[in-house]
Amino acid sequence: MRRNTRGITAGVATDSYGPTLPRAWSLPIDVAFHNRFNERYTFGVHAGRQVALDDVRSSGWNAGVDLRTKNVLGEEGRFHPRDVVVGLDVTRLADSTFVGVTIGVGNNHQLHWWERY
Repeated sequence: MRRNTRGITAGVATDSYGPTLPRAWSLPIDVAFHNRFNERYTFGVHAGRQVALDDVRSSGWNAGVDLRTKNVLGEEGRFHPRDVVVGLDVTRLADSTFVGVTIGVGNNHQLHWWERY
């Protein structure tokens, strides 16, 4: 059975990238959609907007895709890292574009309310 997961996150952030992009405050708002192929794999897309909260630089955006595999590093223990996420992201801030690969290791069963996912 396939099951889709949708999510939205928001917050307040401050960042800078060397002398090219000075420190600025922003409000990042991201949405995500994941499709579960089977019990071990999900494929997802995410995108967001970074709304500028000051006049230091203009608003930006980000978009990406990711693949999550469950129980790659083992299946034992509630707090042991066992899931792997690999993502490819593009971020646009001011006049600069950044492309990156993210590799994350974690355990989505650390929180009892997340057990059903």
